[in-house]
Amino acid sequence: MNRGNTPQFQRSFRGYDPAEVDACIAELSSRLADLERENGELKTALDSYRKQEDLLRAALVTAEEAAAKVREKAAQEADQTVAAAGEKAASILKKAEEKARTLEAEAAAYREEVRKRLYAYEREARVLLDRFYVMARRHIETLEREFVKEVEALLARMDAEYEALPRPERPAALCGRRGDEPADALAAEWEEKESAALLGRTLACDLADPGGRVIARRGEPVTPELIERAAAAGLYGELVAAVSGEGDVAI
Repeated sequence: MNRGNTPQFQRSFRGYDPAEVDACIAELSSRLADLERENGELKTALDSYRKQEDLLRAALVTAEEAAAKVREKAAQEADQTVAAAGEKAASILKKAEEKARTLEAEAAAYREEVRKRLYAYEREARVLLDRFYVMARRHIETLEREFVKEVEALLARMDAEYEALPRPERPAALCGRRGDEPADALAAEWEEKESAALLGRTLACDLADPGGRVIARRGEPVTPELIERAAAAGLYGELVAAVSGEGDVAI
């Protein structure tokens, strides 16, 4: 028997050989059973694959649903996080602005307090300065009065001592002269001695007349010509005082 797709039988007198037909039928039956078995196995495998496909599809759907839920939840959480961050930032900004306003108000109050205190200190300083000026003027006036009194007392004592000096008898040749000639001679002698003591000394300050005209400069030595200029300008006493600024004039 040919084992191709189409069975072929040898012809006999009365038709096909029954033995070959039976053998072919048996073979076909066996192959059919094998095919049915394989078909059953394939159906079983297909059912299994279909179940697995259903499971995979279900798992895929579940995964997609889970992923969608995760995305939705993540989006919600992101929105909540962004909203919370925005609220926190707004709160921080608000607190910072309030702190800045508070600091600015405190700084303004501090500046105002400093200004008030400085004004109070300046006013107290002005009052103290005015009091000092008043006290200084009073003290200067007191010193001037005391100095004038001392000078007047000195002049009075000098006059008294001069009057108390014993006067020598005047020679007859001098009887025709004025009675104040001894005093003039004594004054001239005194002035001569004082001028001699001034010579060579240097001025401690400028010597100027009441009109501001400088007669001699500071540091200039005293000469007879300077003494004459000072006496002619009525500044002999000022000349003595200017020289006395270095020390006492020994006469």
